[in-house]
Amino acid sequence: MILSVPEGRIDEAISACSSQDRSLISRVNTLSLTFSDVNMIFSKASWGTLDLGLEA
Repeated sequence: MILSVPEGRIDEAISACSSQDRSLISRVNTLSLTFSDVNMIFSKASWGTLDLGLEA
């Protein structure tokens, strides 16, 4: 399966999510996102239609 989420939507999702979780920007900048972060970002970027289901 191929999934496509435009980069602009991912940027907007990161901005929206980081307004709720201030430490998210730090994790983005240091490339230390958690599975939960990635799930949250892609869910928001896809208007809740995409759940990657990533877990440790």
